[in-house]
Amino acid sequence: MTAKSNNVRGKAVVTRSSETADNEMRYSIRPTEEETRLRAYELYVDRGKVDGHDLADWLRAENELAKDKSSD
Repeated sequence: MTAKSNNVRGKAVVTRSSETADNEMRYSIRPTEEETRLRAYELYVDRGKVDGHDLADWLRAENELAKDKSSD
């Protein structure tokens, strides 16, 4: 985390970089594990319950849910 500390009349003032703010926003829109699990299962069912795509389903579910949350 990068932060700048400035003294203003004897008091320290901390300002956060835009990178820190971006990271905080990213974490706040991250889907929960339960949401991701349910969406990944839906993708599995939609594909006809064909095994072998669990990681791809999980990552797609996370991305879809994150997009949905960021547009709220």
